[in-house]
Amino acid sequence: PTLIEPSEGATISPSPDQEFDFTKENKFTVTSQDGQFKKSYLVEAVSTFDYRYNFEEWKPDDSQKRYPELTDQLWKSGNSGIYLMPPMLQPKYPYPTSFTNDCVEGEKAAMLQTLKGKEVFGDLYALFSGSLYYGVFTLKQGASESPKGVLFGHPHPKSAGKPVRMTGYYKYQPGEVYTDKDQNPVAGKVDECTIRAFLYKVRIGAKTGAVFGEDYLTGKDDVLNSEQVVAIADLKDGSAKKEFTFFDIQFEHRQPIDYTQNDFRLAIVFSSSKRGDFYEGAAGSTLIVDDVRIICEDFKEE
Repeated sequence: PTLIEPSEGATISPSPDQEFDFTKENKFTVTSQDGQFKKSYLVEAVSTFDYRYNFEEWKPDDSQKRYPELTDQLWKSGNSGIYLMPPMLQPKYPYPTSFTNDCVEGEKAAMLQTLKGKEVFGDLYALFSGSLYYGVFTLKQGASESPKGVLFGHPHPKSAGKPVRMTGYYKYQPGEVYTDKDQNPVAGKVDECTIRAFLYKVRIGAKTGAVFGEDYLTGKDDVLNSEQVVAIADLKDGSAKKEFTFFDIQFEHRQPIDYTQNDFRLAIVFSSSKRGDFYEGAAGSTLIVDDVRIICEDFKEE
């Protein structure tokens, strides 16, 4: 088959039917049917690598864990923090992150729900938002500040390539009443979801993991404005979507990705309430995500 096919009636030069070395740039010129318009294109083939997650495999109900959890341990959720709260909370409370059979393909998708919180030993936890992230959960950062126990990302070696796009499907229904961290209603405010991936730099050789991890961005950090973040793909429209909606987000590259100067970690984050880490949002907000991919391409030699 022809590698490049112009619009009907248009011509292309040189003919794409001959052999080309697409490891290098090749110039093709397309001329309109009436000959009045021409446009040239530089074409180069690149190999790609992609992370793909369909959220099909969850630990069985009879596992040692008492909350829904993906079998892929590279993924964590806010369920971990709730599980560590006083036992009086456990019997009456569902967990905000789980799975649903309402999916794009396969049998399951990840479902994140924002639940109304309560006061525990004098501390008010106004909301528990559903959250799922590619990263690590730890108590080392301080159990009293649960967002600091969220360590974003896992090592992203140079061989994995340069992140260029994040794609997937989602549904979102915001809850009816948006409240602040003191459970006070906020008039006119509508909840939004978070769908985000980012690549950030750490020191070469920085330790990873829950016990000895170093240089992590955490749930307390302002990721959107962090100097550590070198590339980010962030869903701008976090509003309601009744049906599964496809997203294709380009990574915004803010700084060079230089493996001679730094190591890098890739993080992926989903939340049913954008401000859920700070106990703000709307109880009942529900985000469903499925078939998520991070697409990378080979680094070009400078």
